[in-house]
Amino acid sequence: MTDLIATLEGLTSPSREVDEAMRIHFKYPPKPWNYTASLDAITALVERVLPDALWDIGKGGVAKLLPNIFSRHIEVVTAATPAIALCIALIRALEARDGKA
Repeated sequence: MTDLIATLEGLTSPSREVDEAMRIHFKYPPKPWNYTASLDAITALVERVLPDALWDIGKGGVAKLLPNIFSRHIEVVTAATPAIALCIALIRALEARDGKA
């Protein structure tokens, strides 16, 4: 997932190729979705893979994600868009949860 994070961090705008890479990685949904462009799409994915997560979107491409209310770590990410930032925060949270961070 580290390669996917690096790719997301390098984006200056939404990317269909990265959306497809995320769809393949998460095996969801069956058709391509605009994770890097759509807050609706990425929040649906967050709710699917981290159902207890709390998240917030701020100005300037900032996203915050708390994996669950018992977590001691919050992901705070700034990226080109809030949707891209939330993509990065989700993957980082999953890596931290799985001990890969």
